[in-house]
Amino acid sequence: FFVHAICRGRSAKLGTHEQLRVYSHSKWTSKWLCEIIEGADAVVNATGLAHVHGRLPDHRFREANVELVQVLFAAAQEKSVKVFVQLSSVSVYGANAGRCETGPCCPQTAYARSKREGELILVERATSGGPNAIVLRLGTVYGAGDRGNVWRLIDAIRKNRFVMIGGGKNRKSLVHKFDVGRAVRAAIEIGRERRFAGRANFYNVTAETIGMRVLVREICRALGRSAGWVKCPVWAAMAVARVSDSISRAVGVDAGRVALLRKFLADDIYPNRKFRQDFGWAPAVDLHTGLVDAASGLQGGEDGQIYGR
Repeated sequence: FFVHAICRGRSAKLGTHEQLRVYSHSKWTSKWLCEIIEGADAVVNATGLAHVHGRLPDHRFREANVELVQVLFAAAQEKSVKVFVQLSSVSVYGANAGRCETGPCCPQTAYARSKREGELILVERATSGGPNAIVLRLGTVYGAGDRGNVWRLIDAIRKNRFVMIGGGKNRKSLVHKFDVGRAVRAAIEIGRERRFAGRANFYNVTAETIGMRVLVREICRALGRSAGWVKCPVWAAMAVARVSDSISRAVGVDAGRVALLRKFLADDIYPNRKFRQDFGWAPAVDLHTGLVDAASGLQGGEDGQIYGR
């Protein structure tokens, strides 16, 4: 197959391949997108604005996570694309305890609200014809080159700045970026079947659910160092976070320390049985291999060491 990748800057990060053509443009118009996707079987929307805490107004999230969905899906409809894969996030569930695909969504941040709004566009438009809409709600993605929460955790441990807040018994749902790529490919190949037509189809995509204490221990192992850390009770950490946020707001900045702390302490467990059953997908990257790959990006190693599997 041949891939046309459309970027808004940083296209060099995609590298080169004889079956890859990269386009870069600061503003995506419907006409320009239609020209690019002419003859395409599938469109994958992996654009988005994420990992920004208290720095941007809500409309910036909407521009990246909502308006582009509208333009892309409209272009896909016009050009008779067979399947449209939207990369979303489990953050749309918010504090919803069930966190399954058929349950309610209660997004609590500007990022999560914008991702949910992008999903609702597909809910509305998929019923009027066009490509089959497959929405993949990704768990915490990690791997070399990632700049999300796992990267921050690895970096803090590498620099001896990590503090274990609480007992570390809370659990997190992770998925390596290589397995995300495999999930997208499965969605493209199987998602064009008629059983997915006429509606938006939602799926959680996660791999291992692991306790925070075990995750930190495995990161230490991936970094080649002994497992050990400073401990801090939750009440003390929360008090410091609240003071930090108060000081930040006084100077016109929202640091979001309390929100980050609550996210760190929360249980993030999302069932993935539905995607496994409908698409025959299962994670291929074990936790240790994935963390070694993620740590290599911080230590100047080569990206892609597991991708020949």
